[in-house]
Amino acid sequence: ARGVQTADVALASAAEVGFERGMITGRGGRPDPRVESVRVALADGRHPAVRGVQRALDAGSVPPGFGELVDALTRDLREATAGLDVVVAHNACSLNVNIPLTAALRRLVEDRAIRRLVAWNHDVATVSDRYRAPLAGVCQADPR
Repeated sequence: ARGVQTADVALASAAEVGFERGMITGRGGRPDPRVESVRVALADGRHPAVRGVQRALDAGSVPPGFGELVDALTRDLREATAGLDVVVAHNACSLNVNIPLTAALRRLVEDRAIRRLVAWNHDVATVSDRYRAPLAGVCQADPR
């Protein structure tokens, strides 16, 4: 199964055994009626503001809007994750499609606003043909 579908199954299974759970998405809707979904638009790697910043990062520079974008994501995620015991970040820490999201998650972990972060990664940019190209100037060695 693809990653998102696997996440849907895992969340539904957690519901069946009584765990409180929810999903924060950048786009899309609720995968299962038993799973609450909260939309954080800037968590979407396709959001225009994110794409603009990500293009600059892929080219090797940190653009002026990076800090403001991380601040906005941090604020939105702090609210969306308030009171959660565990946050599972699906590929957010292993892919180079929304680095501001990764930075916001790191900030929230460092601030202890997110007490436990599980980085669920099944796609890794440095070993994926789909994501490796923008990293050519950053990663000097082929990890394979």
